[in-house]
Amino acid sequence: ICWSGRFDTGDLFPMERLISSGGGHPCALKDFQFVVFPADDEAKSWKIFQIPVEKDSFDGRASLPEEWGGLEFEPLQTLSGVADAGFVHPNLFCGGAGSQEGAIAMAKIALSRK
Repeated sequence: ICWSGRFDTGDLFPMERLISSGGGHPCALKDFQFVVFPADDEAKSWKIFQIPVEKDSFDGRASLPEEWGGLEFEPLQTLSGVADAGFVHPNLFCGGAGSQEGAIAMAKIALSRK
């Protein structure tokens, strides 16, 4: 699932559609900021990654909030308000939550602070 910067409209894009339709790299989705996907086949946790500005770039269109960088579990949950937030990388390009809803909530918060 890709999460659009237009989260107020509820725009979600199934990642399977991007891959199977030949859409290529997620950066081809011009209106999207983050990709949200299951961390494993059983979807016991979910990850959120920024979409890069272009295919081989490390620069993202959006980042997770700076104050979340390097936090895990309880401190992140308290600061973010996302009950099942699991981690945010110190460089702010990815994070994780215990549910799809949690990962999407993290994306919404990041986009609202942009």
